[in-house]
Amino acid sequence: CSGMFHVRLESPEAAWRDFVRQMTKQMFCMCRVAIAFNCLTDQVDFRAEKLFYANPGEMLAFCRRNLSRFVVLRHDYPLHEFTIYVYREPRGALGGPI
Repeated sequence: CSGMFHVRLESPEAAWRDFVRQMTKQMFCMCRVAIAFNCLTDQVDFRAEKLFYANPGEMLAFCRRNLSRFVVLRHDYPLHEFTIYVYREPRGALGGPI
């Protein structure tokens, strides 16, 4: 799910955060192996009014608490966003099943 959570338009930030969480729960319920989604990071020095900026640590904790303990957070690439991968089962060192 790439870019779907970025633009909240007129939605209040708290309502959009709830939407993001509910949607990731629904996505995970429907997946067989894993889900991946990205959000704009709140670790920026600017903000556009109609965009949604998520806290990477809070999203990671939400996924671990509500979806699976097998979670990867990528916040190491040059865009102002992060990606979270949530797996149903543990992954091996090279990305394959254990």
